[in-house]
Amino acid sequence: MGEIEKLAQSLSLGDPTVVGQEMAGVIGFILRSVPDQDRVAALENLRGKLTVLNAAEIASKQAPPSAAIGQAITFVKTLLNGLPYNYVKTVLDTTIRSLHY
Repeated sequence: MGEIEKLAQSLSLGDPTVVGQEMAGVIGFILRSVPDQDRVAALENLRGKLTVLNAAEIASKQAPPSAAIGQAITFVKTLLNGLPYNYVKTVLDTTIRSLHY
């Protein structure tokens, strides 16, 4: 992938500060499953792990487009694990109907 294509791909995500804020929101949503008394420690642990990520290494990697599907499925399953069946079924049905191109 050329530099222009990489730039276009990054621009499609939007402003990096806004993307970071949105990611933090998703992470906060995921961390709701962590018990209240453990959430602060979990957040600090996550901050530490994110701090040591190598931005240059991440920027140089390219995942196949099909990886996005697996990541989306993992995300959904992570959020819904252990919740009541009717709740999970309603969320899945609503998500399916709400997906747009």
